[in-house]
Amino acid sequence: MNLDLNKYNEIKLIKYLKTSTKPVPKEIIYFINMLRFLIIVFYFFLFSEAAYAKDSKGLFEQLVILAERGHEINFDNEAKKFGYKNFSVAVKDYKKEFDVRISTEEAKSLFNDILPEGEIEYTKENADKLFEVIINSKYKSAKRYKKKYLTWDPPNGYKAFAITLNIKREFSRITKDPNIKSIAKHTWTWWSGSSKNLAVNLVMNACEADIKKYRIPFQECMVIDINGDNVLYEFIPHIREAAINKRVKDKILLAEKEKEEANKKKAEEAKKKKAEELKKKRAGEEKKRLEKEKLEANRKADEEKKRLLEEKIKQQKALDEKKLSLLPAKPIEEKAKKALIDIQKFIKNNPDEFDILEISEFFIKTKPILENSFNEQLEKDLNSLIEYVKKSENFQSYLKEIEIKEREKNLEYIEGKLSLINEQIAIVTNFLYEEPNSIHAENWLNSVKKAKLKLNNFNSLDEILVSSNEMGTIISNQETLVNLNSESEELILELKGYLAENLTTDLAPKILDQIENIKKSLEAENNNKVNMANENASNFINKIFLEPKKKSEKKKAKAEKEKKYYWQGKEVSKEELDEKLNALSLKTKTTSSSGTDSKTIYTYYYDGSCTTGPSNLYSGYYRQCINEYELDKYCSNTKNFTVSGAKQIVLLPWKKMSGGTISNVRFRIAQNSFYNGKGCYAQFTRSGILNGTSTRQNMHGWVSSFVYSSSDGGYLAVNIGALR
Repeated sequence: MNLDLNKYNEIKLIKYLKTSTKPVPKEIIYFINMLRFLIIVFYFFLFSEAAYAKDSKGLFEQLVILAERGHEINFDNEAKKFGYKNFSVAVKDYKKEFDVRISTEEAKSLFNDILPEGEIEYTKENADKLFEVIINSKYKSAKRYKKKYLTWDPPNGYKAFAITLNIKREFSRITKDPNIKSIAKHTWTWWSGSSKNLAVNLVMNACEADIKKYRIPFQECMVIDINGDNVLYEFIPHIREAAINKRVKDKILLAEKEKEEANKKKAEEAKKKKAEELKKKRAGEEKKRLEKEKLEANRKADEEKKRLLEEKIKQQKALDEKKLSLLPAKPIEEKAKKALIDIQKFIKNNPDEFDILEISEFFIKTKPILENSFNEQLEKDLNSLIEYVKKSENFQSYLKEIEIKEREKNLEYIEGKLSLINEQIAIVTNFLYEEPNSIHAENWLNSVKKAKLKLNNFNSLDEILVSSNEMGTIISNQETLVNLNSESEELILELKGYLAENLTTDLAPKILDQIENIKKSLEAENNNKVNMANENASNFINKIFLEPKKKSEKKKAKAEKEKKYYWQGKEVSKEELDEKLNALSLKTKTTSSSGTDSKTIYTYYYDGSCTTGPSNLYSGYYRQCINEYELDKYCSNTKNFTVSGAKQIVLLPWKKMSGGTISNVRFRIAQNSFYNGKGCYAQFTRSGILNGTSTRQNMHGWVSSFVYSSSDGGYLAVNIGALR
């Protein structure tokens, strides 16, 4: 009241001074300025306190809005807008006011994690991922879920597991990074009930009590499991629906507020109405103008589209005519014969179209044309017939249909030939890329150039066909050469195999000659020479290796047929011996699978000379003979050499190497041409000292005996022969 009185007195004084003609004393002027200053200071402090009132709740609501809109948040600046020195002070005030536990960093992380509402993916896939993150995280909740909840047998039939989390935050995080490993700090609980709904209600009540108990802000309870089933996604719609309902309610309140404000602004809108109507009128005129321009643009576009289509059809027609012009003109006799045949076919299918007597006279006169006769009179008679039948509209349609079909057939034929030669050009061009140094490269290049020139000139189909035939011959020859080369490579590999087995025999030079002949023929790139070299090599292999092998197999089969079998000194049939050996094999296999090293040496001799019984070489071991089929299994499961087998490698005289180690050991079934049968082929690298120098050598040989080793988890080779 004193302030108002002073203000009144000041106004009154100023009014007096304005109307007075007397000079104003300096003391009065000083008093007036001081009074004004005090009033300004008073109002400054009054409104400053109101403007900077602290509001932590409002701050956090503003941060939620900014996060949902995708704005980058400066937490300290936002805190200052709500009366705080910085964001840390605001968090402390919020904790105190609402009695919750949250750190400054946790609060910042919360709002930084949240995506704009439209970007958050509330999908089942993300819900399932989030469920897996929750139950597999390092938090105690995951351990309690697996060890306690999942193993718990509820007394009331239904059990439910709930945790606290911020749905919007966690779905934002998993939307940004599907590979997150954990969620924010949370609490959890589980409960049981006699029904699903009861279990859910009880666990939700317990969970919400925990939120209050542990003073957890910005989180809500969520049931994630019922009776061991993932139900997280089922409950998301309820949460989102509640959020949507809240937003709807907020919108309604906002609408009511806007309506109230609209009533206040009604007077102002009335003034603006005329301007708006004028603006609307101009907008309508502009819209009409734009629509007119759009229609005109569309019309021009349609016309251009139609023109381009007509141009395309015209060009295609011209191209088709150009293609058809490539065909040689048919002789007049052939045309006449075809025209007569077409007319006869029409009459046959339409017997009532013409007078039978008149048409028969025409057919009698023109019959010699079908017998390959043609002269000036026959041509006149045929033209008369054609003029006669052309009077029929049905015949005109029939003739048009024939012309269209013939045209399509001719175009298809020509396009097929053009497509063929283009493919041939591409194939031969590829030859140049793959074999640039071939002796045929120049011929390939000239053929491609010639073919392209014929295509560009587009004058004669016969010339194009000649080029196509030439390129077809080139392609055929090259494909034949490729097949022959492949056959040559296989023969060389086969010959090298025989060479490895016959290095110290008189056959080695002959084998090398065959390999050299094949290589020389390959360099010549001549089909006949390569074919001849391949045939000579094949004949050599058959004569030197395969035919003797066949004879040996026949001899072996005959000996096998005449062979007598004994078991414990008594002659038995082969079937009886196999049965007893299989029974013994099963017995030794059972012993080997017990986890201890076997005392059985499994042996295969190509000539069948193996005898089952105590080993003569290895004291305390039993020799078990195996057949050719069992050899495959033992060889493929062999891991390395036994100690004695390795020593044998060192002692063998083929390679004068002292000491060293064995590595890169491999075993496989291979054809042993020396023994004319299968064998277990060993390959390995031996490292040691050879002639005073550290050396690595690749070596190979044949293995015939095996023993089981539990420590190696497979079989070991006992011996090795024919080392190379």
